[in-house]
Amino acid sequence: DGGLVELLVDVEGSHFVETDAPCPPNVAAAAPADIQDGEEAAVCLEALSLVEHLARVVRHGYALLIDYERALGQPRGGVHGYRDQSVVDDFLADPGSADITAGVDLDAVAAKAVQQGLQSFGVVPQRQALLALGFDRWMNDQRELQSRLLNQGESANAVRTWSDRNAAQLLVDPAGLGGLRWLVLATPGLARPDWF
Repeated sequence: DGGLVELLVDVEGSHFVETDAPCPPNVAAAAPADIQDGEEAAVCLEALSLVEHLARVVRHGYALLIDYERALGQPRGGVHGYRDQSVVDDFLADPGSADITAGVDLDAVAAKAVQQGLQSFGVVPQRQALLALGFDRWMNDQRELQSRLLNQGESANAVRTWSDRNAAQLLVDPAGLGGLRWLVLATPGLARPDWF
């Protein structure tokens, strides 16, 4: 009810806990304008600073930013943790045992880019981008290579090729790395990339 607050980590007894604090002006300015009462949102000041830097140094070209991002329709959320490739409910418990992260709000980054004079072509899922760049063709080429290697009696190399194809498949898995989001930025006047 009193406006935006920043969530900080404090100590209560022998445990870490989240606590509210007045929101610094720079964080409040970067917070989503449509944030609702009780909603949390991660604010990444460094990502916004990176875009300001890109706008100053890139004279003619594109920039590709890749990050985990909330899926469309999901709440913005905030910080979350992972341990043993699983989501951790209480990431403050057992310090040092979980990876703590927060996805970057790529919509905010895109808006900052436009404000700085860059073009934003928007966000595309990694799966879609890699498929447009010829991932299926590469997979077919690797399958044919594997077959040739087997026919030539090079079993070890055929197995390596099969293993590489399986590993590459993770890059387009929508439940995994295929869910990464790509944000494409450019200097004014450049065309949307053909693969986008």
